[in-house]
Amino acid sequence: MEARLRFADVRVGVRFTDRPVAEALLPALAHRLDAGPGPVDATITVRCHDREKLAWWERAAPLRPPLLRALGGDRRRVVHAAAVGDERGCVLLVGARLAGKTTVATAALRGGFGFVADDYLLLQAGSPFEAVALYGTVCVRARDDVTRLRRDVVKDVLYVEALMPGALRDSLPVRAVVMPRIAGGGTRWRPVRAAAALRAWAPTTAFLMPTDRGAAVPLLSELVQAVPCFALDVGDSSVEIAGAVDELLDRALSLP
Repeated sequence: MEARLRFADVRVGVRFTDRPVAEALLPALAHRLDAGPGPVDATITVRCHDREKLAWWERAAPLRPPLLRALGGDRRRVVHAAAVGDERGCVLLVGARLAGKTTVATAALRGGFGFVADDYLLLQAGSPFEAVALYGTVCVRARDDVTRLRRDVVKDVLYVEALMPGALRDSLPVRAVVMPRIAGGGTRWRPVRAAAALRAWAPTTAFLMPTDRGAAVPLLSELVQAVPCFALDVGDSSVEIAGAVDELLDRALSLP
């Protein structure tokens, strides 16, 4: 089975040796399927023959290592970040795992914001920078206390279009970089220096993209100096969290 994917101006062909594996992986990439004619820029061959052996993260973010190579360039890189926004643009949510990126993204999604990414996106340099969606999934942890305490917990993979039809965005201009932190209580935000945002973001992107050998870091450094950066203390109310995203977009656009 074969499929064609398109990310911004890059076309990628994918060949599956097993149809059930293709049917398990392609839903996360459904918004990227491309039926247009013409050559592809890269080809990926998937040789897995047993869909039952696919881990949850492979269904949530399929083909990530080969896409990292296929999509990488001098002015674009796959990076570790979530992104939500609207017609004004988006905020990038950065930091280590469990920092609260998915919490903010899902609260914003429920609050009516558009969704670009939960964990990985294609960052394309420009004026402004653009966050390009890779996957149409969001991954949430189980709610029971025993499961939440395990580090190897299996997450539920949810498809954004099924969860909130029309919310998935192809891409959005980046207006701010935000470092969330689960704090409880009320949700609060404050400006931070670009260096603080880079310290929170660069290590996770470099660690999760080892074959990239840190090539994304100069792009991250350029972005945090080009847009305002904020720290976000994530509280208990999803309505307040979505409200904070709204305030951050307004604040970012009001700055010179």
